[in-house]
Amino acid sequence: METATVCVLGYEEEGQCIAHALEMDIIGVGDTWDAALQELKGNIEAHLAFAKDLGDDSLIFRPAPPHLFQKFKEAQEAQLRSLVRQQGERPLPKFRSRALDVQRNLDAAEFAPA
Repeated sequence: METATVCVLGYEEEGQCIAHALEMDIIGVGDTWDAALQELKGNIEAHLAFAKDLGDDSLIFRPAPPHLFQKFKEAQEAQLRSLVRQQGERPLPKFRSRALDVQRNLDAAEFAPA
């Protein structure tokens, strides 16, 4: 199975955790960060299967707005800085950054409804 990595920006909106794949402008929503990431993975897999079914890889890339890429960069920098700061010195950032591996499944039939 092949994998690719996408940048994921995490944030809260209206009491829900949001995981936002920036290169594809796809989100996952959940009560927890992990739940949002799991939904995001499923949404990305469905999106890739759709592009594969149509034979059009240009459908994959629809970048999120530039300000979200800037928030990702700021969150990534804050997370790196937190590694050298003393515990309790600074509150956790409002935004999180993460790399998410997406696997390519060669059998599109797995995405069909049961």
